[in-house]
Amino acid sequence: MRVLSGGGIFLVSVLLVNASLAQSKSSKLDTANGSSVAPVEMESITILAPRKDLGQIAHLSGSEVLLRENEIKRFDQVDGNQLLQTLPGVYTQQEDGWGLRLNVGLRGTGVLRSSRVTLMEDGVLTAPAPYSSPAAYYTPAMWKYQNIEILKGSAQLITGPQTTGGAINMVTPVLDEKNDLRVSTAWGNFGQNRHAILGEVKVAPRTSIGFAFNQSGAAGFKEFNNKAAGGYLLRDGYIKVGHHLDNKDIHHLELVIGGTQERSNQTYLGLSLEDAQQNPRKQYLGAMNDSMFMDRIMGRLAYTLNLKKGWFRADIYRHRINRNWYKLDKVNAGNGSVAIASILSNTTRYAQEFAAIDGRGKDAAIGDIKANNREYYSQGIQFRASYTQTWNAVKLTHEAGLRLHSDGEDRFQWTDKYAMGTSLSLVSQGEKGAAGNRIDWAAAQSGYYRATSSWN
Repeated sequence: MRVLSGGGIFLVSVLLVNASLAQSKSSKLDTANGSSVAPVEMESITILAPRKDLGQIAHLSGSEVLLRENEIKRFDQVDGNQLLQTLPGVYTQQEDGWGLRLNVGLRGTGVLRSSRVTLMEDGVLTAPAPYSSPAAYYTPAMWKYQNIEILKGSAQLITGPQTTGGAINMVTPVLDEKNDLRVSTAWGNFGQNRHAILGEVKVAPRTSIGFAFNQSGAAGFKEFNNKAAGGYLLRDGYIKVGHHLDNKDIHHLELVIGGTQERSNQTYLGLSLEDAQQNPRKQYLGAMNDSMFMDRIMGRLAYTLNLKKGWFRADIYRHRINRNWYKLDKVNAGNGSVAIASILSNTTRYAQEFAAIDGRGKDAAIGDIKANNREYYSQGIQFRASYTQTWNAVKLTHEAGLRLHSDGEDRFQWTDKYAMGTSLSLVSQGEKGAAGNRIDWAAAQSGYYRATSSWN
């Protein structure tokens, strides 16, 4: 029977932002290198973008960094840690060597599982459960994005919910109603391979379909009995359908459906100090069944209204993620269950347990392999609008937004027991839910208003 333990969580947050009036001197856009950026007031869903119709730099409070398409292509990285650590004020920490776990922080907030950063895709929250479980593992595949926007300071207050450090908005290619196709493939050491296809097809006078699919994998750089270990297989992609409801590009609909599948032999089990010094690529027998299974599906429907002096956009979104990280948790060699971190930090005291992990023990040692099974959902609707007024040299821009959001995490875990000799042998399967049965959920309503004034 499923139970609700730990209590339900209900969060209500209201954010009101009134930006102070600011003045900026007139300057021209540097279109050669695209260094000048400004708030978008047209159809595009990006927070920052060059303005073709503006002869000056519009004011935006706080700090912002824009990573453009040509820079993303130059790095040619699926690994977000490698890509984002090149930016000022962005800190990352590698966890598995492949970039399957994004650990990023902004302005010293800490990097653990990106829990202190608001992750967005096309301006919509994209983490598994950003309010109820912000530390949930989620790593977007960076290859498919056209721009990546980093907002810090007061500039990211409107994004929420993590308003201390900042926000990262990953922007998929905007449909431009042109036929386009790009195919890439690559191979590397340790059995690495990556194949991607990205393009757009104009199927009707006012309808285009964009698509992107990627598969990457590796045999692994770790070694067990002289064989590669610790590899992965990652599939990711989306389909985007854009349709103009009229011939003047005033009313626009956009539907995005995407998904991710990960199958990786990743572990929490490290190495003892001695083994790390002698062979840092070694993997123990105890980690051979450790694996991550993750499936993600998302859908988003958007409507955009373009006006001469502003725009309005509404997004309806839903994400669902199922994942199970099956990994060694404790070892019992007759002296009670001992956590793997304690064993590796003191191999002399826990010599029997360490021998079992290393495959040198006897079948009498029992390893607890825990199924850290989770199911996440995130859904909501948000509205954003902008309107600009001009009086001679004075320009006043009004911007407002409203988000109605809910998300949750359902933990349903169990622990299987394995005999640890020269191989791992299943002894008993655990009862589903016995190692963790908890439901967390959150509901949040947030809104903002921002006014920006400029002279000349």
